[in-house]
Amino acid sequence: PRKPWPPPQVHQVALSVDVSFDPTDGSVGSGMILRDMTGTVIFASYRKLFHLNEALEAELQAMMEGLKLAIEHS
Repeated sequence: PRKPWPPPQVHQVALSVDVSFDPTDGSVGSGMILRDMTGTVIFASYRKLFHLNEALEAELQAMMEGLKLAIEHS
């Protein structure tokens, strides 16, 4: 069974990030969503990144992009 989305505490936000990495050319598609404690979307974004070496690097880059946007919007 699916687990429910765990909301953040009062006066906090939750950032979710996911990536898709293609090792043949190092391209990445990443998506981010920032929500408040009620689940209301504050922003949703996607990025295409290029020339990354591995999936871990892709995840870290997407998290950094998401954190920058989260700081701007919260």
